[in-house]
Amino acid sequence: CRGDEPHTIFYVLSVGRSVGLFSYDLEHQREVRLFHRSQVPVLGLAWVPETRHLVLALGQPDGTAHLEVFDEQGSAKGAITSGDSVDSAPVRMPGTASTLVYQSCGVARHAQSGAMVALGHSAIHWLDYRAGQLDSLLDDPAWDYITPRISADGTLYAIRRPADKPVNEQAGSAVKDTG
Repeated sequence: CRGDEPHTIFYVLSVGRSVGLFSYDLEHQREVRLFHRSQVPVLGLAWVPETRHLVLALGQPDGTAHLEVFDEQGSAKGAITSGDSVDSAPVRMPGTASTLVYQSCGVARHAQSGAMVALGHSAIHWLDYRAGQLDSLLDDPAWDYITPRISADGTLYAIRRPADKPVNEQAGSAVKDTG
């Protein structure tokens, strides 16, 4: 994603099981590694220039993913979403200091083992992480709303696709363990 300086970008690079967050100064051709981790999928990132924060969607070992805030040096400031969900694709709401839009879907787990067995439909939410306010913008069990984008005038765009999934992937209808 683009930083607040016209010549700065932030990006994630995955090599094997290692993942790194980098900034790159295009004008001076200077790359800086902000952090590297092992086996942590990154499902999106956004730059919030008003607070000079990066928001990353980081996968967790239990199959969930949450939005976490980092400063521009790559130091973690804390998670801003939680729960049994996969939160991803954060984008900044233009003209706001701490409001994001992102996609989220719930995780269905096996009653006895707790293993993830399915994902629910994807919805688009907005979150003001400083005020602690959250609301749904696009949420319909018949549709997945994914990859949100916001224009400079605040218009929300997202891909809409039928939420129909194969029976073995549908939340609430997972095959029961008969063994």
